[in-house]
Amino acid sequence: MRKYIKVQKDTRPHTSRNNVVYKIQCNDCDASYVGQTSRQLKTRITEHRNHIRHNTSTRSVKRSVNWAFLIEIPGPENEMKADALANKLQEVFQDSQEIKISRPTITSNLRISYLDDSITTTDILFWICHTYNCNHADIIINPISRARNRMGTTLIKCPVRIANDLADKEPPLEGKYLAIKNRIINTLEGINQSRLRKLLRSHEIEDDKPSVFLQRLRHLAGGHCTDSVLRTLFLEQLPDSVRAVLAISDGEDLFKLALQADKVIELYKPSISALAVASSPQAADSIDQQIAELRTTIESVYTIAFQKPLTR
Repeated sequence: MRKYIKVQKDTRPHTSRNNVVYKIQCNDCDASYVGQTSRQLKTRITEHRNHIRHNTSTRSVKRSVNWAFLIEIPGPENEMKADALANKLQEVFQDSQEIKISRPTITSNLRISYLDDSITTTDILFWICHTYNCNHADIIINPISRARNRMGTTLIKCPVRIANDLADKEPPLEGKYLAIKNRIINTLEGINQSRLRKLLRSHEIEDDKPSVFLQRLRHLAGGHCTDSVLRTLFLEQLPDSVRAVLAISDGEDLFKLALQADKVIELYKPSISALAVASSPQAADSIDQQIAELRTTIESVYTIAFQKPLTR
């Protein structure tokens, strides 16, 4: 019997002789293109030639998942060139409803920890947009998760320029909690002050005592504002005379300062009323005297006019 020996077949992939791989190197730059068909290479070469004509040979055109064109512009002035290109394309395709021009930005993820219970995602979003003058759509803030120590942590997706400013390049080795807490208080202090100033436009001191007005300010602040900001806003609503007297006081307790303002206003009220009572009879006498003089003048003129004889 013959013994048949099975020889293992070659596992090399079968290549088709119809497809030819082309590789073309540009003489003006380091760009090189590799394609399977001549049609693909022809398209890429045409795009590269157009880029060289506009002095943007390093620009790359790609396709996204939804088959949209993505134009990447590297370099130090990429943002300025990208804005100019987006504005130009919007002018060209402003009448077309099928083409949408967008200006995507490079984003980065940033984690913020040790957030207090009073800090919400709305406060963080308002502070970032107000400080860096950006749109709300550019910032994505995940819900705040609480740990066992009741400190919150959130993940923020924002542009790279904002993330570089917010991130700590050299965080402190000791006292991280206090450092982050002080930073949050300092950053939110301006927000709370602006909010209170807007609220105070419709909430003035009117006829209330300064101590009652201070309690109203604390209620409007909601515990998010420091005593220094409350002191500034409280003194702005007081009269100039009362503010001048309180300027001498060096007390740090804001409630004691409000009580002093109550006493100063109580001292000013009797003097104002006494002046009003003393001045009212004098004003009445002067008016009666002027009326009497005017009546005497009119009577004298009337008598002279009718007693003078008529002459021709």
